[in-house]
This record gives sequence, C-alpha cells and structure tokens, in this order.
Amino acid sequence: MSKSSFYHYFQSKEDLFEQALDQALAPLSMALEALDVSLLTEQTFWPTVQMLIEEMARMANRSPEVVLVGRMFYRSLDNPEDRALTGEIMRASTDWLTAIIAHGQQLGLLRTDLPESMLIEATMSVGMALDRWILTRWDEFSDQERVALSVKTFDLLVRMLEPREI
Repeated sequence: MSKSSFYHYFQSKEDLFEQALDQALAPLSMALEALDVSLLTEQTFWPTVQMLIEEMARMANRSPEVVLVGRMFYRSLDNPEDRALTGEIMRASTDWLTAIIAHGQQLGLLRTDLPESMLIEATMSVGMALDRWILTRWDEFSDQERVALSVKTFDLLVRMLEPREI
C-alpha cells in the first residue's frame, strides 16, 4: 500500500493499531458485554464465568488474528509511548473485573478479607501474566490443550479469590 493510500484510510500508525485491536478483539468484547453480571446467582456465578473463559479460548482458536493482536497488545504495554493505545481496553477490562468481584463478594463467593482494589489489581496482574504466557507459547499447544489451559488458569484465579478460613 502506498503511503498516500494508507493515510486515506488511517490517520496514523497508531490509528491502524487501534482499529486492528478493536476489530480483532470485538468478539471477545461482545462476549463480556453480553454477560449481565447482576443476574448471576451463587449457583451460576463460577460456571458462567468459566464457560465465558472457555469460549474466549475457542474464539482465539478459530481466529488467529486474536492471538496476533493479543501479542501486539502486550508488546505495546511494555512500551510507555504505546500505553495510551491500550488504555481503553485496560479500563474496560478493569471495569468488568470490578463488577465481577463486587458481585461475587455480595454472593459470598469471593474473599472480603482484602481490599477490593487489591483483589482487582492482583487478579488483573496474574490474569495478564497467564494470558501473556499462553499467547507467547500458543503454537506449542493443540486447540484442546489451549482450552484446557484456559480452564486451569481460571481455576488458579478462582483459588486466589475464594474466601479463606484462617
């Protein structure tokens, strides 16, 4: 594509990156937005969230561009100049996780012995580390292994968030 054609469609390379992120991650975003957290009950909370996590892994299996964009996303987080490009995704993810944690605590399914903000930050950090690990090694696993890994990493997060008796 010539430079003039590029700038006909995009204002900048950053605009291209943002549009690629938005387009590739749209199915994942729609899946998160479709879940009305407030309707989850004590019985449906964990199974519903796990089903969503498994479906996201299946979406990534079907759409290799999701994996490529995910890798680009994490690379952009490593570069302070690019963090503004991923800010909206990070805010949306944090908002969704905040709603999940608050509702899970109301249902008595998540620990309340630590500040909510700490649980959110810890879950985001661990979740992102696990996600980055899987994306880095994506091609080493079969489709079934990827879904199984998503379930196992979900279990790791659940164990971190479950109430503990001391």
